[in-house]
Amino acid sequence: MDVVVSARHRWPEAAGFTIHRPAGIDTYTLLHFFGPVWLDGTLTQPGACILYAPRTPQRFTSECALMHDWMHLKAGADELIARLEVPVDAVFYPEDCAFITSGICEIELEINSSRPHRQEMADAAARMLLIRLSRAYQGRGETVNAELSARLFRFRASLIARMGEQWTVERMAQELHMSPSRFFSAYKAQFDVSPVNDLIQARVDAAKSALIGTDVSVAGLAERLGYASASHFSRQFRQRTGVSPRTYARR
Repeated sequence: MDVVVSARHRWPEAAGFTIHRPAGIDTYTLLHFFGPVWLDGTLTQPGACILYAPRTPQRFTSECALMHDWMHLKAGADELIARLEVPVDAVFYPEDCAFITSGICEIELEINSSRPHRQEMADAAARMLLIRLSRAYQGRGETVNAELSARLFRFRASLIARMGEQWTVERMAQELHMSPSRFFSAYKAQFDVSPVNDLIQARVDAAKSALIGTDVSVAGLAERLGYASASHFSRQFRQRTGVSPRTYARR
């Protein structure tokens, strides 16, 4: 059975472009946005994906010039989509979106060509893309809706800006008015890293920048980055870089 109806990769539209389909359309619609868009009244982060089911209302607008990938699949693809457990009618963020653009590009070239077996090739590429979307989604463990995703991005920026403060998962969760367990799973689903490990890496990256070409003391740097002791800082720095802070500075 044919699957693909149409597809376009890196498709541009002018600022202010809006889609409003109150009754949806008769096909599945896969959208991948390169930049932020207002999707069903919520501002997404770059890289957002959504697979609309047939006849699901569609509404999005872009305040800036829009670049996006899109693909329409026949309604008969529902068994395949359900079996692969690709999220439907929910925003999700694959860790690496390059495969979406390249996959849709391949589908577009086939479906618009005059080569033999073009529909079969396009359908095979679409199935491969759906499998990769399934893997990307299932690897994250859950879907983060657009509103929560935006809150997490804002919080992460604030966390990194205030990395010198004393942080625990409980305190992070309180700032977002969430339970620690819910916050932890949502953060990891969004960024593919635990909040504590993300903070440690941010601190180590900041330390690496500070150690280059300066005479900052290890103890002073540790205090500035929120560590209770220089030894704790040095141990985490060595675990992430393979060398001590002093050795890194000399190099």
